[in-house]
Amino acid sequence: MYNPREAQEDFRIHTIFLFVAFVVIAFVFLKIASENGVTYIYLKYYGVETNAEVIDATPVDDDLWPGASFDKRPRYSKYEFEYGDDEGRTFRNFLILPPEYVDGEQTQLHEVGELLAVIYSEEKPEIFLPLSFFHRKRMDANILITSILVIAGFSFLTFRKIVSYTRFRNRARYY
Repeated sequence: MYNPREAQEDFRIHTIFLFVAFVVIAFVFLKIASENGVTYIYLKYYGVETNAEVIDATPVDDDLWPGASFDKRPRYSKYEFEYGDDEGRTFRNFLILPPEYVDGEQTQLHEVGELLAVIYSEEKPEIFLPLSFFHRKRMDANILITSILVIAGFSFLTFRKIVSYTRFRNRARYY
């Protein structure tokens, strides 16, 4: 038999579980996008553009990519960059970057001795990105900000629903 009180209680419990599920999903997206998103936001506001020279370009070891077939696996390369600031200090860092594909063939992204534009932080020069990759990180920053807003909003709604549910249960005792 249909009981309206039980239906109200079930609705409130299901809403709480749904809100908690949204918060958990947002935490997963937050974890995935956090590193690249924070780097993008940091370099966007505190970054300085300069030119860097490619010092070394070596393919990444096969041991890092187990289980993939040799023909289908992209050959990532480790690039070492050297760049400097206006005060004459030089910095040396490395990145592991994916390959480029030209007409279906895999080519190396940068050659040794090549100059390319990079953006780096004056305060923390170890945080840097080539400008060609910098703009690709914007989506991660958008996901990061959206995840934070979703977590804040749904956490607030979940708290309100839990308070509403406890009040409902306290009033149900008197019937």
